[in-house]
Amino acid sequence: MYDDTMRQKSILIISQDECSYCILAKRLLTMINRDYVELNVPRDISKEEFKIMFADEPKTVPKIYFDNELVGGYNDLIERIYMK
Repeated sequence: MYDDTMRQKSILIISQDECSYCILAKRLLTMINRDYVELNVPRDISKEEFKIMFADEPKTVPKIYFDNELVGGYNDLIERIYMK
């Protein structure tokens, strides 16, 4: 069973095309009927540009936010949904 309190939270996923963990995160949210907003970052973005755009950690995708609070990546999403 997943944490139903997350139903009230807005979700943002920062992703890139062909990112397998991004695809899994979006698929999981769709499976549990949660809407999300996706911001797709180009693959050719430099590390410096990425740091400027997204100053918080980690410097990888997906970056998943609930109500503007960084949850983390795909594994963090699973933990947040099923373990809390």
